[in-house]
Amino acid sequence: MKTKRNIRSDRPDKRGYAPIRFTVHLDGARFYIETGEQCLPENWDGGMRLVTSGDHYHKQINARLIKWESILEEIATRYKSRRRILTQDLLLKEFYEAVDPEEEKQEVAFFQENAFLTLMHKWRSHQQSKIQLTTGKPLADSTIKGITSTIKRFEKFQEARGREITFEEMDLKFYEEFQQHLLIDKKQKVNNFGKHIDRLKTFLKWAEVQHDAPVNRKYKLFSSPEIYVGVDALSASELHAIYNLNFEDPQTKEKLFTCYKEKGVIKLEGSMRFGQWCKSVEKARDIFLMCCYTGMRISDALSFTMLDINHQQGLIIRPATKTLNDCYIPFFDDVLFKPKEMVMKYYLQYNTCMPPEPASKVNEYLKEIQKLVGIKRLTLTTKIGRKTFATLKLYQGIPSRIVMQATGHKTESSFNRYVGVNTSELGRAFKQGSAGVGMRDGVMMVG
Repeated sequence: MKTKRNIRSDRPDKRGYAPIRFTVHLDGARFYIETGEQCLPENWDGGMRLVTSGDHYHKQINARLIKWESILEEIATRYKSRRRILTQDLLLKEFYEAVDPEEEKQEVAFFQENAFLTLMHKWRSHQQSKIQLTTGKPLADSTIKGITSTIKRFEKFQEARGREITFEEMDLKFYEEFQQHLLIDKKQKVNNFGKHIDRLKTFLKWAEVQHDAPVNRKYKLFSSPEIYVGVDALSASELHAIYNLNFEDPQTKEKLFTCYKEKGVIKLEGSMRFGQWCKSVEKARDIFLMCCYTGMRISDALSFTMLDINHQQGLIIRPATKTLNDCYIPFFDDVLFKPKEMVMKYYLQYNTCMPPEPASKVNEYLKEIQKLVGIKRLTLTTKIGRKTFATLKLYQGIPSRIVMQATGHKTESSFNRYVGVNTSELGRAFKQGSAGVGMRDGVMMVG
């Protein structure tokens, strides 16, 4: 009897994987034994007749193939030594009895448990329970939401393509297929595509390291494109308009009263009276201004105290609540930024520098502020404050590396996501720079 391991490269499945089988020659007859194993044709060594290291599971597959071939040879040797006739039926009967069915079941269960999307859900659960070493805190809710969005996107992609996503197909062909699906078929934006690819690469690395998944290493060639989009930030004039709101002005009070009536008593907490409600709106305005003046997140603006202020150096020095990165924030007033004035307004009234209004309420009251100043191009939220600080500080001529010391960003790429574009300020800055060069060179600028 002779046996030979072969791959059916002419019979690939939808993923391109071809079945591996034994060709058995017994007393002039030839028949085949299907192994249930498979691999990509390019990962099959025709000389050794084994799976190459290009397949992540090559060791396990080869061990089973060699084991099963040994079982076939042992059966043939035993029959020959006993001078018994070995038929095809007897060989197959003894072979299947010798192969441990429980072991096969475990192998099938392992692959089912570690299927691409199944493992992706496990990754999300792992990320939800993960504690960041740099902060000692779990990942932000927004991060988990992003992961959930990516999982849903790949579930829909699998449904659209009509076949399962596998770890083995993570190559440039898959990348281009997903790119076509998202950008052309679904008309998603490039930055959205880039975020999904970023998360995919993080997941694949985790699956490979933590679960020994058979990941195609070509996934490391996947690029995550990103197009800069100017973020929503207030202009200097809009910031001034919010600062100049006078809550004692009759016209302002009249507008506020209209908003108050639109809210209705039921929507307001308890039976909050108009005067009390106005005070809350004013406090929300001031907390928002402090976010604009310092670049703090709302959580930091609500929690920093006088102990965080170094009056001699003119700095607020404290770690950011979210990242624990140290922030060095300017604490002096100028024409545009007035953090000192805000702190002095509430000095000794609370344990913190600013009123302890809930962040959700601040955002709620900012809707009324937006109506009062007539801003329509963006939605006013506390997140706009941090972006406004970064943007306007750059337009004041402060180098980005210095502004990053205040915001706590460690890389320019992450910092740039907080910077908006103000075409009026850009035009003014370009003209000032051109005039300065002209004056130095003795050229009179006209226009």
